[in-house]
Amino acid sequence: MPNPGSLKGMVPGWDGNGFQELVKGKPEFREWVLEGRTKRLGKNPLARFFLNGQTIKMPAYKDHAKEGDEEALWAYVRWLRGLDDTEEDLRSDR
Repeated sequence: MPNPGSLKGMVPGWDGNGFQELVKGKPEFREWVLEGRTKRLGKNPLARFFLNGQTIKMPAYKDHAKEGDEEALWAYVRWLRGLDDTEEDLRSDR
């Protein structure tokens, strides 16, 4: 999906390399879902420029997520990426 103003001009899918660049592991995934961005990217001036300028922004779900939602989403993303329970990162090089 196109996303004018974003770094790559599109919304990254959960199963592609763009997502892997945005989220490095489970703690960042949690930040991304609950806050709409990760602390790591929020501290980077260039990343912040694109995050603030993109048309479609990741919403923060902290006020809407129920217990278990994050774990279910994390499991879904790992399933999409073809990862098993022993792999900690979100590589998609399979």
